[in-house]
Amino acid sequence: MKTIEIKIYSFNELNEEAKQNAIINHRDFEDSIYDPNDEFYSCYEDYEDFYNSLDDDYITENILINEYLFFNDGSLCNSTTYTGKHPKAGITEIEIFKNTYIID
Repeated sequence: MKTIEIKIYSFNELNEEAKQNAIINHRDFEDSIYDPNDEFYSCYEDYEDFYNSLDDDYITENILINEYLFFNDGSLCNSTTYTGKHPKAGITEIEIFKNTYIID
């Protein structure tokens, strides 16, 4: 059997190029979920108004608030952090190749 080590990073631990990659990917995600019929988006005049609101500061704040985790190139690590009264509260899990791992 072989053992591998996979490093994951918080946004602030990424280098500048990886941070820009994370920002671009997250902006694309935000753009992909836009639904003009959803009440959440009613504060925007139209799609262009919504898209223009997705500046780097907004995206970075969203990434930091959600405590997303990344690989060294800035691609998003599929992770879930449980909070509140959930039985797994305080645990963060990542999924890699359909396997789930608890990280510390």
